[in-house]
Amino acid sequence: MDIRQIQYFIRVYEERSFSRAAERANVVQPALSMQIRRLEEELGTSLFDRTPKGIEPTIAGDRFYQLCLPIVHSIADARQEIMELGSGTRVAGSLRVGTPPSVNRGILGKVLSEYAERYPEVDVSVTEAYSDTLTALVQQGDLDFALGAAPNSNTGLYHRAALRDRLMLVSSQAINGASLTPCRLRDLRDLKLIVPSRKTFLGSSVDSYISSGELRPKRTMEIEGVTASLEMARNSDWVTIFPFISMHRDIRRQEFYVYPVVDPPMSFNLFYVFDPRRPLTAASRAFSEALETALREIDADRQVLLGD
Repeated sequence: MDIRQIQYFIRVYEERSFSRAAERANVVQPALSMQIRRLEEELGTSLFDRTPKGIEPTIAGDRFYQLCLPIVHSIADARQEIMELGSGTRVAGSLRVGTPPSVNRGILGKVLSEYAERYPEVDVSVTEAYSDTLTALVQQGDLDFALGAAPNSNTGLYHRAALRDRLMLVSSQAINGASLTPCRLRDLRDLKLIVPSRKTFLGSSVDSYISSGELRPKRTMEIEGVTASLEMARNSDWVTIFPFISMHRDIRRQEFYVYPVVDPPMSFNLFYVFDPRRPLTAASRAFSEALETALREIDADRQVLLGD
């Protein structure tokens, strides 16, 4: 058994296809299939069931995948650490990170400007997208890491908590008393509500509350975009819902009436999402640390303003 066989096995397991796994591994399919056969012969058991509809892992295959991920992660970490040790302590190279619109509006500008000033030899690339897209880009290797919703377990990606945020009802008018008054959406029957895209976790959550009758807005409008939603709310009697991280500066500027949603219970959780087979470079680790600092400041600010 060698690391190449393990890597091929992991790709087949995650793709559920020898052809897609071969394409992802940049190898011809017969060579990959031969390595999987040799691995099964060495282990003395089948790792996959071949069916007319495709392949599915056996019980042994499921367990072998769980055992292999930490091995690949450790080897990749060791390789990255030794490479960085050999190149000295200079932080250089490239950074490819993905962030959702809420983070971009709330903190990204400050974090990026400070990072670029501190690490001038790093080429930075930022992708703004919703969680499903960012997860796919991390999985494909197009991003070093991303912030977003927790990925499905079958993606092979790791995630760890970044921020547990509160959702806020945002309006240009005082529809629930003074700004920061806790808001019960169930009691606001005449809302003209701007709904985030149903492709997002937040949008699908709001839609499920409406479908179940727990929310009964007078009218709804789906808008895919932070800027467009806020501009609509700013210039009309329509309202929208955003996490605190997006609105913390507006609260102090008093540009909107912002109400913490307490009923129905809604939360907005962010996670760091990365591929354990591709450990973070020094440039990526430095940026994730800068993000962590900014997110801790947002969390502390929320506790002060909302009394959490």
